[in-house]
Amino acid sequence: TDPCGACMASKCCTPINSCLNTNDCAGLMECVTDNCANASDVNICAQQYCSQYSAGINAYNTLAQCIGQSCAGSC
Repeated sequence: TDPCGACMASKCCTPINSCLNTNDCAGLMECVTDNCANASDVNICAQQYCSQYSAGINAYNTLAQCIGQSCAGSC
């Protein structure tokens, strides 16, 4: 299995669900993945390309923080 996915499922399940259950956060996650994967500054890229999902930024940041703190070694 994917170690990153397994880590996220075990340690970040609540923020993942919170994000995916919010259209703005899910949209932001998809937009950032599609448009900013190779950007040198994801935040600037997200502001340029994904501003229509700005209402989801708090849930998205909570998820990103969980992944960064709990799963950085796996992802």
